[in-house]
Amino acid sequence: MAGYSRWAKSYDTTFNTLIATEEVYSLDLLDSRAGATALDAGAGTGRIALKLARRGWQVTAIEPNPGMRAIAERAAAGEDLPIRFVNTSLEDAIPVESAAFDLVVCALTLCHVANLTGAVSEFTRAMAPGAHLLITDVHPDFIAAGMPTQFVEGGKTYHLPNEPHSRDEYLQAVTGAGLTLCVVRDVPGCEVPGEFETEFMRKNFGPVNFALIVLAREFVGDEPFVVAFGDTIIRGGNLVRRMIDSHAQSGAACTVAVEQVPPEDAHRYGVVMPKDGMGREFAIEGIVEKPPRGTEPSNYAVVPRYVVNREIFDAIHLTLPGKANELWLADSIEVLIKQQHLVRCVALAPEEVRYDIGNFETYFKAFIDFALSDEMYGYLVRQYLLRKAASL
Repeated sequence: MAGYSRWAKSYDTTFNTLIATEEVYSLDLLDSRAGATALDAGAGTGRIALKLARRGWQVTAIEPNPGMRAIAERAAAGEDLPIRFVNTSLEDAIPVESAAFDLVVCALTLCHVANLTGAVSEFTRAMAPGAHLLITDVHPDFIAAGMPTQFVEGGKTYHLPNEPHSRDEYLQAVTGAGLTLCVVRDVPGCEVPGEFETEFMRKNFGPVNFALIVLAREFVGDEPFVVAFGDTIIRGGNLVRRMIDSHAQSGAACTVAVEQVPPEDAHRYGVVMPKDGMGREFAIEGIVEKPPRGTEPSNYAVVPRYVVNREIFDAIHLTLPGKANELWLADSIEVLIKQQHLVRCVALAPEEVRYDIGNFETYFKAFIDFALSDEMYGYLVRQYLLRKAASL
């Protein structure tokens, strides 16, 4: 903390290549956001908070360092900007309301925060549905290349501690919190704008990533949402509508579409374990992804259509890699079941037909079936196939 207080004295008066570069590549993202309420997490001397307040945003600024916060407070008071300042660490739960902000910004800060995942989770909690999160930071590659955060005072260089977060850990913290990535920018040293470029940077760090900029969005909010895998098509009926209605009526945390398959084929799919009998709709007490042949708990195979609540994101965060060292949604649903959440299934109706299109063979078969049923071209396709079959 003492190092940051010392740095605060010169933070706004000394040229900083990282800040100059970060603003070139991030301010367009910031300026194009719309909304009313903003949270600046790790506000420092108020660089971002002041910009937003001048544009009419209602800003809450979190800054634990008293030296930096005092500078920001004086600047806000001098311009009569009604910024609310909060003295708290990003290592802890932040004292702001949930779903309260249209924009959350954390600029050049998370490299100093040990609990990266916890901080991003708190940012997400504070975001309103449709809100954006903008994270900028010194790139982990630059730190790994031997350039920690530093400043010079009185001819002496001071180094500040950096956490060993990787680029992937930044992105996993964002997606693991349930946010959707919109923009990820890796700015290498060779792309530092010419007016900010230094000979030292050009000679030593040209190919090394210098700044990391991430923009993400909260699409889900607290509402249940549908997950549909693109390698499966459902033809006929209205499966998703039935699933949504069932989900709302049952209060389940997760609703899974299923169909009965021949028992000898069940090992090829995710398979559910019914809890109290089977039918058009039923609860389950287990789900397993592609079980070994002979161990299938039933012949009800998962059709990759799901209705889930926000709890799934916590379950995903607790899910370990499974088959082929991959993360499987079925394993995350199993976590929900073990946490005593209600998980239910809706079976395909007779008029609902599943098409797998995850490989060329099944894709071609599905294409032929859909082509044959086309009102305009079905007859012509049928005649072509008959002629083709006769010549084989």
